Amino acid sequence: MYVIDLEGRFIAANQAALAAYEYEREELADIALADIADAHYLDMLKEQVRLLLRGIPQGRPYEVLTRSKGGKAIWVEVKSRSILDRDHPVAIQGIARNITERKLAEEKIRFRERELEEKTRHLEEANAALKVLLRHREEDRRAMEAMITANMQKLVIPYLNVLKESPLDKSQVHHLEILDSHLQDIVSPFLHDLTAKYPQLTMQEMKVITYIREGKSSKEIADLLNVSPRTVDGHRDHIRRKLGIDNRNINLRSFLNSL
Repeated sequence: MYVIDLEGRFIAANQAALAAYEYEREELADIALADIADAHYLDMLKEQVRLLLRGIPQGRPYEVLTRSKGGKAIWVEVKSRSILDRDHPVAIQGIARNITERKLAEEKIRFRERELEEKTRHLEEANAALKVLLRHREEDRRAMEAMITANMQKLVIPYLNVLKESPLDKSQVHHLEILDSHLQDIVSPFLHDLTAKYPQLTMQEMKVITYIREGKSSKEIADLLNVSPRTVDGHRDHIRRKLGIDNRNINLRSFLNSL
């Protein structure tokens, strides 16, 4: 608790105020608001004094940063009123509650919030960079698959097809079928995505799809799979139905290549 005159100099203060600001009672007469108020808050304190002297009562308590004799920061919440003599203000009485611990706690919370915001921003930036990296990795993977597929189709598959039309014994045919199956897995990486999207497609239909994408006719596919052209046409119908284009005027090969 304290009392100041109209010039802002201290007239009285209780022992709690003196102890908090590290002053002796005999020093009180030489202390003014300017001696304890932080420079950034001095104008606000002076304005509050002017308002009280004009008879305008203080509204809600206000917070102000002050300094002890030794320079220690002390946050206080101030509530003050005019002391009147024959309806004229002669001094100002105030109660200043020490809220330093609360302000330090609030500042600590704000620091943690800023720290969290900074970490969040870094995580968002890292996440964005990771997405770009993964997208580039996926593009590189697809480019590599396309290159391997193109090379296999140009340099290997034609010779394999010639070999299929050559006279072979039962063991050779068996090994050729295994080789053909494994090569199709290599040259058709898009089939993995296709089977994931259309799991109802059978393995035989997947083989037909591969040959359709290469532009082979039903007769050519029938010869390669050792089945009749009618069987291949049946596979075509089943494929169109499973892909959802059975009632649409869409070229099957173009649709498959668009995938």
